[in-house]
Amino acid sequence: MPTFMIELSHTPQECQQTMENVAKDLTRLSKEAVWGCEAGSHTMWAQVEAESADQARSMLPFDLREQARVTPVQRMTGDELREWRSA
Repeated sequence: MPTFMIELSHTPQECQQTMENVAKDLTRLSKEAVWGCEAGSHTMWAQVEAESADQARSMLPFDLREQARVTPVQRMTGDELREWRSA
């Protein structure tokens, strides 16, 4: 199944409400989320498996979906990285 990185940036003023919205949603996303807020980077990231970017985005609470960035990602071995770089 494809893997996606969900990135949800927010302002310091939106921080508490964003955290509460994600926490109250008992989907897998709330368990996968990591937050940069305490370090001053008001962003949540979550790596999830989904059939599509739209399905990954649907893991967010409805009112946060539009502002999220969803990117397909994959793991690469050292050999794969070297091969990709030389292509």
